[in-house]
This record gives sequence, structure tokens and C-alpha cells, in this order.
Amino acid sequence: MSLTRPAAAAAAVLITAGGGLVAASPSGAAPAASRSALGLTTAATTTVTTSVTAGSAIGRSPKDDAKTASALRAMASPKVTWTRCGSGLQCATLEVPLDYDDPTLGTTRLSISRRPADNPSQRIGSLFTNPGGPGGPATQTVGYFAKDLGAQVRKRFDIVGVGPRGIEGQDLAMCFGKPGEQMPQLDEHAFPLWDKEFAQHLAYDRAYRKTCATAMPRILKHMSTADTARDMDLARRALGDKQISYYGISYGSYLGATYAALYPNNIRALVVDGVLDPVAWATGRGGEHRTKPVTERLKSHLGAHEALMSAFTECERGGTSLCAEAKTVRKDWEAILATLSKGPVDMGDGNYLRYDDVIGLALQVLYSADDIPQLMPLITELRQAVAPTTPKKPARKASGSATADGNGTAGATATPKVAVARLKALAAKVDREHPTPAPLSDSTAPKDAHRTNGPLMSAGALRSAPVTSASSSSSAPAAEEPPGEPEAPVYSAGFHGVLCSDSLNPQDPKAWITADRRVKWQAPGFGPAWLWSSSVCAGWPGMNPDAYRGPFTKATSTPVLIIGNHHDPATPYSGAVAYRKELKTSRLITLTNGYGHGALGVSTCVDKLRTQYLVNRLVPASDTSCKPDHPLFTRLD
Repeated sequence: MSLTRPAAAAAAVLITAGGGLVAASPSGAAPAASRSALGLTTAATTTVTTSVTAGSAIGRSPKDDAKTASALRAMASPKVTWTRCGSGLQCATLEVPLDYDDPTLGTTRLSISRRPADNPSQRIGSLFTNPGGPGGPATQTVGYFAKDLGAQVRKRFDIVGVGPRGIEGQDLAMCFGKPGEQMPQLDEHAFPLWDKEFAQHLAYDRAYRKTCATAMPRILKHMSTADTARDMDLARRALGDKQISYYGISYGSYLGATYAALYPNNIRALVVDGVLDPVAWATGRGGEHRTKPVTERLKSHLGAHEALMSAFTECERGGTSLCAEAKTVRKDWEAILATLSKGPVDMGDGNYLRYDDVIGLALQVLYSADDIPQLMPLITELRQAVAPTTPKKPARKASGSATADGNGTAGATATPKVAVARLKALAAKVDREHPTPAPLSDSTAPKDAHRTNGPLMSAGALRSAPVTSASSSSSAPAAEEPPGEPEAPVYSAGFHGVLCSDSLNPQDPKAWITADRRVKWQAPGFGPAWLWSSSVCAGWPGMNPDAYRGPFTKATSTPVLIIGNHHDPATPYSGAVAYRKELKTSRLITLTNGYGHGALGVSTCVDKLRTQYLVNRLVPASDTSCKPDHPLFTRLD
């Protein structure tokens, strides 16, 4: 389909690497520099230019032409206008093409926030940040990163967060069902445990995919990490930075790796922390995507299990003077899992505690090195509540035990209800304070699920569950229904819109059942917890042909700084090692015997090296290592 003459003339302009404009060639092929600037392939760029320059305007309306012109302007001259939005932050929107290959689809608007540099006279530029997810609200974590990246970074950089498409901004990845539509029966769970729940879970996935395929939001096929990387480069140009400075943690490391692959010459300084193996995320190795889901390939389940087992070892090594539960905590954990593997435990208030509840809560706590010591007495207390070795009596006041606020000592009777409340409070504390919430620590069931197997115990944000139109968040588009109309199910597809579009996965949903048998033995509890978050990806309707899946080996203009943590429960150290091997122009900082997710605020050594790199672009001469500021367990007297 072609354009009117004015629109075609505007379309016959391409963007150079420096952000300037050049005329398109008669053949419609873009110059190499133009293709590099946009992160597009030769074929993709040729498709864009030829489709918008060839022929006449048959079948097109002025509205169509306006949409195309808007997309071309957004690419040629990206602009933001800042307003104050509280707490020292500034907010703006950025117009970007919906599809970088096809400007005829128009634009979407993204949300951006920034915290201006403390010392404007010494300002280096913008430091783009991403908290992970996928689906983390990057505009809302700017203040956190400004605090934890340190005073020198705050002085010299505007700290910036670009809201990922589909997650924040104009177009949200919300799939609306039909009013009154019945959802598949699903017992509420964080991950399925039994054959019955496997069947329920896969039926739920089918309904989820069907709804998104039938009433697909226009953003859903344009949510790959490559799209977000291209958005970030437009934001870089809009803010006047010649090259990018970036810090990304968790999934934010994959965004950083993708940006580095698409724009290898645009790197001023790029830090990835809590690193995902980018090849495992995208395709796996040697065709393993045909049988192994992405959430098995990433080995997060091995990282979580290793982190907890290593924490037990540290507790035991320190003895009761450092960890009061040193003699019992490992057996207590095993007893909890053994008891709950037989079925849920009555909480005494009409609710039940499930195996997956405990796994989800423990996983959340493992994200914070400072809070892991408080997990030990809570495990002991929970064991006495659900699998007592002695008749129940008031719990002793163990040093370091947590109250319902996550602090202080526990002195109440060790009933299941009280013990779970304390564990839940500690998990909620970590969720509030950590920029990267555990995406797997909540139920995938509908809000009105049949609650036969227990309450929702975890603290994280619901990422893939459908909500009714009446209970959807204020940021979501409201369903327009006449009074009395039955509610329509709404699936929030932000997490899967990215994960499933980015990654290659088995096409047979039953592959997750087969994988469940593997991972549950490799990492009891944590294996299924991570695995099942990707099961809806089998036959996902929102696959994006523009998704970037490698290679991740392109030499960068400045070495990328990789930070890996030995006992990371979400992005195991193996991910950092794998990316270091892929990208020769990189350096690896290893946080030796470090705990928690990522390495922000836990090692002065890491902080110093990261700051020198971001501010002065001083790169370690070779791979190096640091230690945490203090061991996991410190003296209690």
C-alpha cells in the first residue's frame, strides 16, 4: 500500500547513525549507517522504505498518512518535554514507532522519568536504568537507583527510566475477554503440584492465549526486548547523549545485552548486574529450545536452590554463636517440604498452607542478603507449626527472629497462622525494598479462583493472572460495560508479552510436564516455581518477527561491565560467566560468596569499580573479584 505524494516524500528520508537525515536511494535500500542506527536488518529496512515510497496513494486515507508521518518524525526527531512529578523527579512522554519496520502503523507513547544530576555543571549525561522483570516499572525505580548507585553517580548523571512498551505508557498489554466468559476451573497456586493441577494450568494457559489472540491489544506483537532497546536509543537521542550510559539488573541485563548487540558503537558505559545468560533466554544452545523451556534453560531454579543450601551451610559453619538455628535449620526445611508435599496444612482459620506458598515466600526473601539471616528462625518456627517434633508451646525468643513487621523477636505461639504471617511479612519487606521483585512468587490463578487448596500467601505483584474489569488497576484501560453487565476477564500480559516474544520454546505444552519431572529433582520446589512461569509461551499469539535472538558477540565501542554474584537466587552466576564468554569486549566482576539478587549496596569494592567505570570509564585491566562488606551471618552479642 502506498502513500500520497507529500507523505511519500516525507517517507523517503532515512535516519543516519548520528540522528541526521539522508535521502533514501531509488531502490529504497537504507545506507548501512541508517540500518545500524535503528537496529534493523537490511531486509527489514528495505521493506520499510519501499513500502512507504513506492506507488500512489490508492486505498489510503489522510489519517493513514498522518500515522505514517508521525512515526517517521518520531524516528527522525525524537523529543521529550519534562514536567515535575514529585519527589525531585521529572516526567515526560516519548513518541516512538509502534513497529520500527512499518511506519504505516503509527506510533505509541512511552512514559519516562528522570532525577536530574545533583551537580549540573559537572553533568556527564543521562544514565538509563532498568529494574528487570520483564515488566518492571522502570519509571518508578529511578529514585531507588539514584540512592543505591551512590553520590558520585547522582552528581554526574541524570538518572533515567524509560517505561517498557506494554508495561507503562499509552498501550498496555491487557487482553480483554468477553463479558460473562467463564474461566477454566483453577485451584489457586503459585505453580502446579499434581496431575490435576497440571491439567488445570494448561487449560488456563489455553484460555489466556485464546483471549489474547481473539482480542489482541495492538502492542502485543511489538513488545520484544529489541523494540525496547530501540526505544531506549530514541530516548538517548532525544536527551542529547552521543552514546549511552546504562545500568540494568536482572532482566535489565538482557535489555543491556540486546542494546549492545544492536548498537555496539553507541556504548559509552554499560553495566549489567544479576546477569541472565542471553543465549539461554533467546534460543538455548544446540536446538535445546525444542525440548527445554526458557525458564529451565536459564537455570534460575538451580540458583535459588543453591542460594538456600549455601545459606544453610553458612549458618552451620558459623555455629549457634552466629546463627542460633545452626544445628536444626536444614532438617527443619526438609521437614516442612516433606509435610507439605503430602498435602496442604490447615491454618486454623479456614485457609490452608501449600507447598508452593512456602517456596514462593522463601524465594522472595533470598533476593535480599540482609534479610536471609532472618529467614533461618522463621523456618524453624514454621517447622514447629506444621511438623512439630515436640508438643506445641510458646516459641522461644530466638535472636534475630522476625516479628510481623519483619524485625525483632518472635514470642508468640508457633501456630501455622502466626508463623506464616511472620514469613509473609518478611517477604513483603523484601518486595518493598528491592527494585527487582520475584516474578514467580504469586499465584497464577484468577482472583475468584476456587480456593480449595489454600490462601494466596506470597508478597509479589501479580504478573499474569486475569483480573476482572472492576478490579483492574487504574493504569489499565477500563472495560466499558453497561450497568449490570457480567464482568469480563482481563489478562495482564506484560510479563509474557516480552518473555514469550523473545524466547524460542517447545510448541507442545506437555513439554512443561516432562520438564517438571527434571527440575523438581534438580532443585526441589524451586524447579517448578521457575519452570511454570513460561508455560503459556507454547503457541503464544504475540510472537514478534523483529525480536532479536543473537548473536551477542559484537565488539562494543567500550567494554561492557558484567557483575555476577556467587549465590544469586534468580540469575545464577553461570549467566554472568556465559555472557562474559560470548562478549569478548567485556570485563567480569565476581562478588565472591555474595548473596541476594544483584550486587547493589552490598560491597564497597563493587560499588567503587562500578562508579569508576560509569563516571570515568575506567575499565578493570582484567576480570576481577570483590567480597561483600560483611559475611552473611554476623555475631549476635
